[in-house]
Amino acid sequence: LVHQAAYRFGAVLYNLTVSLDIDLIVMGGSVFSHNQDLLLPSLNASLARGLPALTAGVRIVPAALGERTADLGALSLVMPPEWTAAFLAQF
Repeated sequence: LVHQAAYRFGAVLYNLTVSLDIDLIVMGGSVFSHNQDLLLPSLNASLARGLPALTAGVRIVPAALGERTADLGALSLVMPPEWTAAFLAQF
């Protein structure tokens, strides 16, 4: 079931890659971070199907923030403006 879901998600990534001429896909969040060894082969297989010339060189890499990606994204939506400078200074 996981491989099938990853393959279908990979089909979406393939369509985005072909449509938008993407060279790099950054994946984050706790589900991907804990299961990237299981998910990456199916995602890469999906990218390789179709017209490989259009997806040659496309890489899927883990996000630098790892499993905290979604948490920090949600926080950025509600963070008061006065916190922004201090928060960004940490990175």
